[in-house]
Amino acid sequence: MMTMMLPIPAKKAKIEFFFVPYNIEDGYINKKAYIQARDTESISTLRSLLEKKHEVNRSSYIISKVHDNEIQNYFSSN
Repeated sequence: MMTMMLPIPAKKAKIEFFFVPYNIEDGYINKKAYIQARDTESISTLRSLLEKKHEVNRSSYIISKVHDNEIQNYFSSN
């Protein structure tokens, strides 16, 4: 008998985020975007999804999770 490992299908959720550049100039308006991803995705996978959908270099930004005006986690590109 042969066995094969298969991934368990998981529902994808809409993850919304804001892009805030390092240098903010007069007249700048925040950009809100989203990607579809599973709750269990790795940061590397999220970076790949962002690169494909929004054409942003995967090592050119920091990911931060903000909840109740406090940064809970942040992930740099290194």
